[in-house]
Amino acid sequence: MAPQKPFKDREEVKKEIRIWFIGSLVLELLGLLLALIGIIADALDRTLGLKTMSWFLLAIFFSVSAAGPLVMSAVFKSLYARARRFFLFNRSFEVALRFEKESYIRTHMQKK
Repeated sequence: MAPQKPFKDREEVKKEIRIWFIGSLVLELLGLLLALIGIIADALDRTLGLKTMSWFLLAIFFSVSAAGPLVMSAVFKSLYARARRFFLFNRSFEVALRFEKESYIRTHMQKK
């Protein structure tokens, strides 16, 4: 579940990206594994616990449900990029202010 509080730093956003991406990867691999079991069961003409169509339906369910965490991962990547852009903007603003301050001091020191 997505956190209800704003992020304090970019490392927290990176951690959330990793968590949601791994969740999506696990669900997708589970879907592929279930599809493989369905294919093997159909090739052997046996029921490996469930009928072949049930394995395929489970594979489809898990593969589709992997989209949710993948979307959350994309949302957090967007937040990460926005936080990075904000950080870079603030950093460049600080540099510009420092430059203005130094040039102001140089200008007034030369007059005296």
